[in-house]
Amino acid sequence: MRKILYLTVLLLLTLGCGVSKKTVQVEHKIETHYIDSTRWHDTTIYHIIPIEKYRDYTSLLDTLKMETSLAIAKSYVDTTNNTLKGSIENKEDPIKTVIKWKEHIVYRDSIEKVEVPVPVEVTKEVTKYPKTYWWFMGFTILAALYVALKVYMRIKFHKTI
Repeated sequence: MRKILYLTVLLLLTLGCGVSKKTVQVEHKIETHYIDSTRWHDTTIYHIIPIEKYRDYTSLLDTLKMETSLAIAKSYVDTTNNTLKGSIENKEDPIKTVIKWKEHIVYRDSIEKVEVPVPVEVTKEVTKYPKTYWWFMGFTILAALYVALKVYMRIKFHKTI
């Protein structure tokens, strides 16, 4: 039993050395695409104008002044040219207003998951053995062969007896 144990240990010691390999580590990278758009909107907003009617009169040599919520009107008779002259003016409130506004829209289009392989260098430890190591290993192998030969001879001679 002891001899089988020695042979197993010897076999494991000789086959236990191996070469280290490079490992490849996978890194996950997430890319997000954004769509960015800017739009200019322009529109015209119309105000509702109230309907107002005013009638007024004066004599020929007076000035007629009339006023609504949106306008002021004046008229008079020019006696030197024999003409009727007048003017109408809007008040400060504008009737049409042009409004422009900027609309900025940003939204996510898609998400991609990209796997990028990143090589990781593994440091390989190189062991330098002294010359005596090789001498001792040769001696161990010869001793193992000697023990194996002795066991073989004992088994062979015991069967013949």
